[in-house]
Amino acid sequence: MIETLKYWDTLLFLKINDFNNPFLDKVMWLLSNDFFIYPFIATFLFWLFKKTGGKQTAIALLGIGFCIATSDLTSNFVKHNVKRYRPSHNLIIKEKVHSVNGYKGGNYGFYSAHASNTFSIICLLFLFAKKLTNNNKWYLLFLLPLIISYSRIYLGVHYPSDIIVGGVVGINIGFLVKFLLNKYFRSV
Repeated sequence: MIETLKYWDTLLFLKINDFNNPFLDKVMWLLSNDFFIYPFIATFLFWLFKKTGGKQTAIALLGIGFCIATSDLTSNFVKHNVKRYRPSHNLIIKEKVHSVNGYKGGNYGFYSAHASNTFSIICLLFLFAKKLTNNNKWYLLFLLPLIISYSRIYLGVHYPSDIIVGGVVGINIGFLVKFLLNKYFRSV
């Protein structure tokens, strides 16, 4: 069963990764950059400050720090214990992998820290926003981590399962951090 899942995961990866062109190479490179999400976070924090003031904004900023730290620590722990090679380092398929700017990533890729980080942060911000407004458009926030996660497959450094697991872990971290902020810091 595991081998069948790995086979389909690899096949889906190769299909997604094969859909490339020079223009998308540039776009996906930018989207995958860690700094891509920062202006969005700053804009959200500014909105939160205008809506609630400094205390809730500081609590949200603390929560974002917790999300990043927890996501990075858990992802690195799992990567170095599972030791699943990234597609770009997989001896069987690495010659078929389209990479951009020679970027290969570290040796291990299960699970994606990019996916975990971005999903945890967006989940946390979503929970703040949902509490302050009754607008279903806040679900659109999740397009950002989906696009960033797609870029990681496009760049050849993650399988779809790396992204899915990273996203699920990230969402759970976002909920956990919000729960702790509610309990210990009385966040909105």
